[in-house]
Amino acid sequence: MTVFVYILILAVLVLHGAFFSGSETGVYRLSRFKLRVGAEQHASFYGLLSRTMEDTHALVLSILIGNNLANGMATSIVTLLLVDLVGSEKAAQLYVTLIMTPVLFVFSEVIPKNIYYFRADAIMPRLAPLLWFFHKIFTWCGAVKLLSVLSRLFTRMLGTPSGGETAARAVGRSYMRQIISETHEEGILSPIQTNIMHRLVSVPTVSVGMVMMPASKVVMVNVKSGRDELMKVLEKYSYSRYPVFEHGRNHVLGFINIYETLRNDEDFHNLHRFVHKMPSLPANTSVIQAMTAMREKDQRIAIVTSGNARKSKIVGIVTMRDLVEEITGEFAW
Repeated sequence: MTVFVYILILAVLVLHGAFFSGSETGVYRLSRFKLRVGAEQHASFYGLLSRTMEDTHALVLSILIGNNLANGMATSIVTLLLVDLVGSEKAAQLYVTLIMTPVLFVFSEVIPKNIYYFRADAIMPRLAPLLWFFHKIFTWCGAVKLLSVLSRLFTRMLGTPSGGETAARAVGRSYMRQIISETHEEGILSPIQTNIMHRLVSVPTVSVGMVMMPASKVVMVNVKSGRDELMKVLEKYSYSRYPVFEHGRNHVLGFINIYETLRNDEDFHNLHRFVHKMPSLPANTSVIQAMTAMREKDQRIAIVTSGNARKSKIVGIVTMRDLVEEITGEFAW
């Protein structure tokens, strides 16, 4: 083959590498909202692109296969060309490394990824037939299935959660965040509404242990405290509710409302009659579950514990305020 033919084949392979590399970014940057609207309105190639992207995991595997094939073949073509020109295989391999590394990095990675990052909604539908074609070829030959099986196998060996419900929930949350961001960009949601909705999407993964106040920082009062001891506490801290302990901080009886207690006209030397029971929540309880449990019991404060039911340890305190602020963000009460 002539040098011109080698260069022509190389250019085609680099373009294919750029297509696959950019498409990988496009899969994640493409607006699902615009894709769905375009498919419903029967816009050109939107329906085909929507069907192609039904299994995103398999499509990404096809893109990765195509990208590696294109880059590998491009490197082989340059190697053959340089072997003919230089005559030394070792020298040709060195030149290939020096030439192809920057060429592929710039023209098959950086430039296409940047273009797709900002123009995915415009480019992806136009190139949907080509993406569908290669995806079908790699699926039909079994390459996608093989890589999918190997991926699950290595994932299990590493003990990492894979597929199934966990992956579906993660992908669902990712799509929800994308839709919320796009709706905000359209001017439908205010920044505050957008922030709250993002928090609502994320809150199922947040546990009580992540939002509680650690036990070491909790201000507690001894059940044997009298009026004078409570007055000293009130002078130093501004809380209204205080956990009450007996025989050590790991044995919490409940809590007192310090203002309610001090309003009592009778003198007292212990807090037993003022103590309100409060629920106990495992540290791995989700924020939503904790809010539901505390609302059903009409409680505003709860103990957070670790360990099993027979031998639990108090690790912190959580209030309804802490839980609500995971959704609304911090605000003054």
